[in-house]
Formats: sequence, structure tokens, C-alpha cells
Amino acid sequence: MEIKKRALITGVSGFVGKYLIGKLYEENYEIFGTTLSGDLYDDPRVTKLHLDLTDYYSTNKIIGEIEPDEIYHLASQSSVKISWEKPQFTTEVNSIGTINLLESVKEHCPKTKVLLVGSSEEYGETFKINKQPTEEEKCFPNNMYAITKYTQSLIGKMYVKAYHLNIIMTRSFNHVGPEQSPQFVISDFCKQVAEIELLESNPIIYVGNLESARDFLDVRDVVNAYYELLKEGTVGEIYNVGSGKSYKISELLNKIISFSNLDIIVKIDKNKFRPVEIEETSAEISKIISDTKWRPQYNLEETILNTLNFWRKKVIEKQMKLNRKL
Repeated sequence: MEIKKRALITGVSGFVGKYLIGKLYEENYEIFGTTLSGDLYDDPRVTKLHLDLTDYYSTNKIIGEIEPDEIYHLASQSSVKISWEKPQFTTEVNSIGTINLLESVKEHCPKTKVLLVGSSEEYGETFKINKQPTEEEKCFPNNMYAITKYTQSLIGKMYVKAYHLNIIMTRSFNHVGPEQSPQFVISDFCKQVAEIELLESNPIIYVGNLESARDFLDVRDVVNAYYELLKEGTVGEIYNVGSGKSYKISELLNKIISFSNLDIIVKIDKNKFRPVEIEETSAEISKIISDTKWRPQYNLEETILNTLNFWRKKVIEKQMKLNRKL
């Protein structure tokens, strides 16, 4: 197999990273990945390295050794809930980590293409004015995660202007699929339903705000977008990555419950509410469609069913392990 290019994925052990490995492997890349969690499971498709991006010297050393052609910067503290609880940690990882990465690229491989993955959370209060903002509209982030991601985009633009680095940025909307953490809403619902089905008792699912509406995109569409952006996106530009459609959380919950044959009771848990909540968000995706060959391909209903089946398998495996210990 002829190797095309050398790619580095930061945060490779995360939800999106695992899918991005598959995409880049299909495209004949030599793949390196960094992880903070210590999750260095054996995967012959990728060379994994333990790295804390808040450590400048370690970051500089790894970038100097690899000198990748492309960097997909996925590593971040990505939970809004945790950002309220741990604002200092969120800032260190999302802002300082990005600066350390870009400083290392500037020193060792300034021609490298870098994708900085941001978030739709950056728009914040803008969604109250326009539920489907373009990338050019002003951002008013309203939580620490959003603020750090918006800061990341400002940092990226500065390094493009001042040092002519080849950086492209995203504002990525909600993505979903098997293996996503239950910190995120669809995966949380699917996990709870799978547990209810296994136990067949206490059929109650606990939920937060069901009235909000969000743009959800299959994780495979997400990684395809990232790949196409580094191929065809414009340096220094920010791109919305989403489906372009808004789905009410209550509708998605009902869809998940409809995949089960049990009568499941829905109960509101105030602890699952955010301190600041936006009613509706949706991605305006004409820019990425205009600049690249990317289009959303996957059906959300099928993605949700796949996610539920993933959790069904996961909770059965967990129960079998517990039974063997008894």
C-alpha cells in the first residue's frame, strides 16, 4: 500500500478520533494519534502516543519528531456540563493546548495543514437572533466551553495572519453515533433504554430539557467533512459542519423509545438542565457545500438505531461480566 500522507490526530481515542482513523486509513495515510487518557489500545492502523497538550515541551517534541502533513486537532474538554464545573481545566486544555500545538507547528512544520475543530456553542446568544447563523455572524458564547472554543478560532486566525500557517477551522454542530459518551443526549437516552430493556423493571428514563431543538449529524459525515475541508477548504476560514436541519429533543426521544417494545415512563431531571439554554440551533452549511465536495450522506434515524444497538450490546456485556464475578 502506497502511503499518501502523514496525519496526526490529537485526541485520537475520543469518539470522533476512532472514526477518523478509519477514514484516513482508507485514504492510505500514515496515522499518528495522541491521547491523554492513557487509552493506548492496540490498533495496527495508528501509532498512538501519550500526550498532554498543556505541556509545551512534550507537544513540541512530538510535533518535531512526526512533522505531519496534516493535523486534525480533536483534543479538547468537550462537555458543556464539565466546563461549568471545571472552568480552569477547560481553559487549559482548549486554549493553552491549542497555542502549544500551533507554536510547535510554527517551529517545525509551518506548511502543515491544520484543522481546528470548534463548536456551534460558539454562537451562543446569536441563536436567539438567528437560529441558523452563517459563519460570518458575530458570536456571543455563553458558557466556558463555548468561550474557549471561540478563543481557539481567534487564536487560529491570528496564527494564519501573523505566521501564515495553513489553518482551517470548524464550528461543528452535534454529532451522534455508536461509541459516543453518555455525557451527550442521544447516547444518554439510548444507554438508559438499553439498561431498562435488560433489567425489565423500573422502566423510567430520566431526561433534561426536551423542548430544545438541535442539529444532529452522523459522526461518519463529520469525519468526511473534516477530511474534505483539509483537501479543499480555504485557509483562515471557519466552516459550519452540520446537517442543516433542526430536530426537537422530544421527537428524538420518542423515536428511541419507539425502537423498544417496553412501556417506558419519561421523567424530568432538573440536574440534566444547563444553567443557560438555547431554544434552537441549526447549521447553515452552504459555505462548506460551496467550497468542497462534501454533502451529508447518512440517515439520522438509522444512526440513532445503530447507537441504541451499540448500547444494547454494551450493557449485556457488562451484565455478563458481573454475573461471572458472582
